[in-house]
Amino acid sequence: MKAEKIINAIGEIEDEYVEEAHKANKKKIITWANFGKFSLAAMCLILVITIIPNIFHSYNASGGDKGIVYESEGYYVNDKAMSNGIVADESKAESAGLDLTVNKKLIVTGNINLETLELDKILGQIGDNISQYGAYIQDSSINTSGYRRIYEAIIRIPADNYQDFLNNIKGSGNVTYYHENTKDITDTYTNLDAKLTSLKAQETKVLEFYKEAENISDLMAIEERLSNIRYEIDYIETQLKNYDLQISYSTLYITVTETKEYTETSESFFTRLGNSFVNGWHNFIDGIGDFVVDVVYNIWTIIIIVLLGFGAYKLYKHIKNKRNKK
Repeated sequence: MKAEKIINAIGEIEDEYVEEAHKANKKKIITWANFGKFSLAAMCLILVITIIPNIFHSYNASGGDKGIVYESEGYYVNDKAMSNGIVADESKAESAGLDLTVNKKLIVTGNINLETLELDKILGQIGDNISQYGAYIQDSSINTSGYRRIYEAIIRIPADNYQDFLNNIKGSGNVTYYHENTKDITDTYTNLDAKLTSLKAQETKVLEFYKEAENISDLMAIEERLSNIRYEIDYIETQLKNYDLQISYSTLYITVTETKEYTETSESFFTRLGNSFVNGWHNFIDGIGDFVVDVVYNIWTIIIIVLLGFGAYKLYKHIKNKRNKK
């Protein structure tokens, strides 16, 4: 009888350990599955956070004089008050004869390859164009490959003079390739400009609090807040200055190859296919860059939302486990 009880007890213990092992194994599987779901949800959340602000910005901008409301900062921006207001309804603007590019912030970048029989002559023409149109050379070099000399340069040209400069350059040699990219940063610029105005208003308010501070701890807290605001102001002002430079001065990447005979410029199917591939790659890289900038711009919002979501998930699991034990 005792032996039977011992055997049964051993069997129960064994079953208990097997059950515990299965539970542990199942827990690991569930943990990894939850991790995968959480990662996927976080990625979707990042995409939503980066896309929705632009959607809502476009929606608010279409409200005409209503402007854009930054509720978190208690700041109201009227489109008419902005230095670069946006025409809300493009179809109506076009029918009214308005130029939609006037208020847009555009960054123009061109890439041109030319052939010439006399490199020195075309370099002289480029120099004349630079003087005539107020452009400047950001970087340049001349390399020799066999009998050929190759001139490469990055030229910054006032945006209003870019097309005239380009036409003169095209007429000075045999154009074998040209690609132009126009990037519209109106929304980004507008958001930064409004944010800067809001930060300056905050700075004024904090300075008023500074005068009313009654003790050292208040002063230290106010100084810390003031320091953070001024850091953000400097950062945004630097970004806007950089954008202003890119907008006011278009960029032309130019390559001039000295040759004994011009190449046929009629594009074959494979040439057009290759150009499409290259242009598509450039657009893809630009898109990735914009996505990264949007993520960094919203990084703190993303982190807070992810942490709140993770905390809510853990709380839900904790409550569920308690209920299961009961």
